[in-house]
Amino acid sequence: MIAPRVVAVLLPALAVAISVGPATADSDLAAEEERLEETENELSEIRDELEGARDSVDEEEAALEVAEARVDRVVGAVEEVRHAVERQQETVQSAREEFAELEEEVDRHEARLQDRIAEMYRDGSNGALGPVMDSEDPGAALATSALLDAVNRSDRLVFEDLESTRALAEEQAQRLEEEEEILEAVVDRKERLLADVEELREDRAMQLAEVEERIAELESHEEYLEGDQAAIAAEIERIEEEAAEPEPEPEPEPDAGDEGAGADGAAGAGSAASDSGDEESDTEATTAEAPSGEGWTWPASGPITSGFGQRWGRLHAGIDIANSAGSPVMAARSGTVAFAGSQGGYGQTVIVNHPGPYQTLYAHLSSIETSVGASVSAGQRIGGMGCTGSCTGTHLHFEIHVEGQPRNPLGFLP
Repeated sequence: MIAPRVVAVLLPALAVAISVGPATADSDLAAEEERLEETENELSEIRDELEGARDSVDEEEAALEVAEARVDRVVGAVEEVRHAVERQQETVQSAREEFAELEEEVDRHEARLQDRIAEMYRDGSNGALGPVMDSEDPGAALATSALLDAVNRSDRLVFEDLESTRALAEEQAQRLEEEEEILEAVVDRKERLLADVEELREDRAMQLAEVEERIAELESHEEYLEGDQAAIAAEIERIEEEAAEPEPEPEPEPDAGDEGAGADGAAGAGSAASDSGDEESDTEATTAEAPSGEGWTWPASGPITSGFGQRWGRLHAGIDIANSAGSPVMAARSGTVAFAGSQGGYGQTVIVNHPGPYQTLYAHLSSIETSVGASVSAGQRIGGMGCTGSCTGTHLHFEIHVEGQPRNPLGFLP
């Protein structure tokens, strides 16, 4: 379909068709009313889809808020765990220091016991302490030897302290291992939970971005269709106004004296009119669809990425030619520039009127290098390829119109 303002430029031949008679005007009016109905139906569908997409956005935003809140809670929990980890690490370090002190205490007790046994040996108790001195573990030997009685009460207290210290050191070591295991398990569990929640948040954010992108596309399409709707309605009004104009009054009849000549003149005029009509009919027949390559040239170089025809439930009224940004866009045929400027979804656009009922349209330009009223020749550069307006990639959207109706450009280009 054709964007607003551009319709007025692309349908100049319609006024000629109206002057032919009421039947032609009625036909044009019916065609425009049909286009208007199609546009309004498509606009209604777009608005329904937009409403659904916006509802979906609300749902996705609510889900994202829930995910964000959950992330915040988990991050808070992770922070608490990290503080707990720090406290556990402090406890572990304290236990290690305490264990080291106990080990030193054990060493001191053993040294004191060895000193005491050596003293008893020097005092002449070698016979009783011989088995203890020869033992690899003096403490175990004292615990089982009958010579324990040879050690006085203070010596026994030292030995008991030694055994108590050993037991405490072993208990501390076991507690240290348990605390380290608990610490590792807590950290591992919280890190897994945080990773899961972060993945959920990223997924929700991605879904929301996709829906918002679709809404932007639909809003652009809605704006484009609203422009079509307004332009077609204005065209219908113009057709109705011109069709309602009174027909010119017939010329007065000739005098009786000139009857013969008048009759001959009328016959001649009728013949001439008939010949003129036939010639005009022949001209329309030959110009309605010009032979391929006759005065035409390609408007740009590059592959065709989208052809003429139905696309996404609507007519794609031209062809898309892709190339790099700024690539030359040339006039496809000699003519006069009728429009040069920004036009809604078409972006930067140039429209050229050509001899006969032809117009060409060049859309999504990155630059316009001509102006309204300028004469251009086939192959003359009129702009640079771009991606302005409703566009998803650098390309030229090119249309050919015959008497205001789009035609497949491939039927004209060489």
